[in-house]
Amino acid sequence: MEDAYAAIDRYMDFYNNRRMHGSLKRKPPKVFSTWILQQNEEERSKFHKAM
Repeated sequence: MEDAYAAIDRYMDFYNNRRMHGSLKRKPPKVFSTWILQQNEEERSKFHKAM
């Protein structure tokens, strides 16, 4: 069971912190989240409307 938890943790780390997502401007989710929060309201609004 411990091996399964460790494997899941590694995958979640990869998926959220390193895997490039095409729909997120080729950024991992964690990096994209930080980036979008740094944008002003007008830029955020443009991005959300485009999705």
